[in-house]
Amino acid sequence: MTKHLKGMLLFLVPLMLACLTSTMHAQTSFGQIAGNVTDASGAVVPAATVTITNVGTQVVRTVTSDEKGYFILTNIPIGDYAVQVTAAGFRGENRTGVA
Repeated sequence: MTKHLKGMLLFLVPLMLACLTSTMHAQTSFGQIAGNVTDASGAVVPAATVTITNVGTQVVRTVTSDEKGYFILTNIPIGDYAVQVTAAGFRGENRTGVA
């Protein structure tokens, strides 16, 4: 092999290996809504019902907060949502414009 060809191979082979081993990160059209449910004093509210409604499609999803008041809804289409939280003994809360 000629000196020029060896030089090109020394450059191209590592470059090709780097390209083959790199990962591609795709964009997604899904997201999540998560949070903690607390009362006015800051105490956690376990077993609260959290309902999200997609404003555009009117699709509704519901989840219950855990013993620490935490909730998470995953794999929801990106969009505008209304969030309603209810729990026994509380007046509840509504939020709109959650995106």
